[in-house]
Amino acid sequence: MQALVIACYGRQVLTAPLGPDQQPDFSQPVLAVTRGRRQDVLVGDLCEMSPTSPGQGVIESIAPRRNQVRRADSYKTKSLAANVDLVAIVVSGSPPCSEDLLFRMLTAARAEGLASVIIVNKCDLADSRQFAATRLAWAATLDQAVVKVSVRHDPEAARAALAPVLGGRRVLLMGESGMGKSSLLNLLVPDAAAQTQEISRVLNAGKHTTTFARLYPAHPAGMAALQVIDTPGFQLFGLSYLSITELMHAVPEIQSRLGQCRFSNCLHLSEPACVVREAAEQGQMDALRYRLYKDVVPETRR
Repeated sequence: MQALVIACYGRQVLTAPLGPDQQPDFSQPVLAVTRGRRQDVLVGDLCEMSPTSPGQGVIESIAPRRNQVRRADSYKTKSLAANVDLVAIVVSGSPPCSEDLLFRMLTAARAEGLASVIIVNKCDLADSRQFAATRLAWAATLDQAVVKVSVRHDPEAARAALAPVLGGRRVLLMGESGMGKSSLLNLLVPDAAAQTQEISRVLNAGKHTTTFARLYPAHPAGMAALQVIDTPGFQLFGLSYLSITELMHAVPEIQSRLGQCRFSNCLHLSEPACVVREAAEQGQMDALRYRLYKDVVPETRR
């Protein structure tokens, strides 16, 4: 049997079996375990599973992944989800979001070849509108998608604005605490709380499931079939798994200028005749994004 992984907790994996049309059947979830001590299964994985009893099975293999979104902490690299179509990052100006975290999440998505969208929430508030107008001005020059919404103030308008961007895709939802990510999840998946409780019950994981990614089927009104992978709020988002070359290619303002510096091995820090540094100094690249790039460079592999 083939199945889609919708939640993981240790060796326990909750899956949705694929039907004859190769679409997951979320109404009949199967609880599976991995063989041995394997714990590298990710939400979004397609797996081959052998049934062991009604509603239960064992995972035999994982299909090759199209992509996997990762982050690093002080100890190791952690994969968040696999086979994602779009990364959606929720930000706001009230409270102000961390532009360092935003830069890192966007870079992680681009490093995997994934499209991303910045969802500016709470746009009924002046602080969020100002943030979008000033601190995200660079997005228009880089074709970075930005959607401005106010989930609580005008949910219908938010749903209409998001429908053409999210509809029909498997979306990885990320953001800091306080940005309104939970409100957005509830807008897209009205029964998310009930589904979370059910996942916790089946995995017997209790409150600890809040630290793991979870995939929800979503069919909001006016939006084509959507799958949302929710993640916990992040305070840190390390990129130490990237090489310096991968980092350069994941920052569009730098990628477009590669090969134009005097030195072929230029790191775009303080080297003479560096076109990237000069672009930042002359206002052709957002100065803060350039500084954030320089902050990440020491983390990378050489």
